[in-house]
Amino acid sequence: MPKAFSNRRDAGRRLGAALGHLRNLDPIVLALPRGGVPVAYEIAGALEAPLAVLLVRKIGAPSNPELGIGVVVDAPTHRWSSTMRGSSACHCRQAISKKQLRTSSP
Repeated sequence: MPKAFSNRRDAGRRLGAALGHLRNLDPIVLALPRGGVPVAYEIAGALEAPLAVLLVRKIGAPSNPELGIGVVVDAPTHRWSSTMRGSSACHCRQAISKKQLRTSSP
């Protein structure tokens, strides 16, 4: 299967061109480190828009740390994935230790 983009910057340039119709709406482009920054940089350039980088850290599921169930942002708060908001996910949220939330600041 051929690659859709040669690299992240190529993806950003192509996406920026596709979003050109938004230029007059004064958008702000938000990027998530690490891989999102090169993409967002190119989009921001194409749209002549400011670029902001959001510093976040993934909150991993207790049984599978690679499964992102939420994030801690660069503010004294955290966000849960929409799939982790229901009552059926309550036990999983409770299993996240206070230590993980406290030490997960970027």
